[in-house]
Amino acid sequence: MDREELLLYYKIFRIALLVVALYGIIAYLWFTRRGKQLEQVAERILEDD
Repeated sequence: MDREELLLYYKIFRIALLVVALYGIIAYLWFTRRGKQLEQVAERILEDD
């Protein structure tokens, strides 16, 4: 492998890592928000009974 090929792979790897990190953060926030909504629904059901 020559130097330019390694740099290309490094750039691709770095971009992929960034995308995965962003998707991870978005998924985490979305699931925690959904989790909080489910908790509120469960609390309402328990309060009604």
